[in-house]
Amino acid sequence: MVKVSATIKKILAQRNAEIIDGSEATYKLLLDVNRQVRDELAHAALGSWNEYTLKQLKASLERRIGDFESAAKGDLGKRLTDMFDLGQESVYKPLNVGGIYTGFNIPVSVVRQMRDFAFIKIDSYTGAMWNGIRGELSLAALGAKTPQQVSEAIGTLLPEGPFFGRGGRTIFRDAAQRGEFITKTELGKMYSEAADRRIKDAAEYVPDLEKIWRHGHPKQPRLTHLAADGVVRPINEPFPVRDKNGYQLMRPHDPQADFTEVAGCQCSQTVWAKRWGAAPKAA
Repeated sequence: MVKVSATIKKILAQRNAEIIDGSEATYKLLLDVNRQVRDELAHAALGSWNEYTLKQLKASLERRIGDFESAAKGDLGKRLTDMFDLGQESVYKPLNVGGIYTGFNIPVSVVRQMRDFAFIKIDSYTGAMWNGIRGELSLAALGAKTPQQVSEAIGTLLPEGPFFGRGGRTIFRDAAQRGEFITKTELGKMYSEAADRRIKDAAEYVPDLEKIWRHGHPKQPRLTHLAADGVVRPINEPFPVRDKNGYQLMRPHDPQADFTEVAGCQCSQTVWAKRWGAAPKAA
């Protein structure tokens, strides 16, 4: 079924473009807050800091971080809703093109729940950034560091500087990378969840429905995911991909799998009906 394959490829291309665009949007927001905070710090470091100036600087920086958080949530929230719709389309559009019509609707509460969970990650991310900044300002208030030393230290907490967790362990190369990572993961999860729910609904009425693993081809692919590219499985059977605990994934971004197996994953699943003939091979 050439038309079905073409429809699937088009939807996957839209999905990948949306994930890339969303990651770039997050990165730009981070660079913007980076510039604003650095400008304020550079200006503040030129003078002497007293209790009043530190209080003003703290309030201003907190506002900058808060503005970024609001903008990031607004952008990601809209993209998650769009990705939810696209995930549904990835199932019903190929089926329709292939002469199989379904009319199911997934409750929008699913979108709200997953969006709220994604927002918690943004809160955690910006909270860690702000805690680092606030800690450095506290050192300045105690006289333990000069304004110049504090400005330099805070600079390492912002995009283009290393992001440190407990014990000084580097979690990501820099804060911008972490923001992009969160965006890619959450958009991929939303698409996968919507597609999976639609597939399960359709399978009740389409007995010959199958699922296919499609690899996302990131720069550093998981070899097990790459090997699964093009593998066709019955809807209720797992793919030949296991997490570190031995659990066999039912789909990309399987919520039952260990986080290390799904974080940053760009894979997806597509549908195919046996009546259409042989399923398309690896992408």
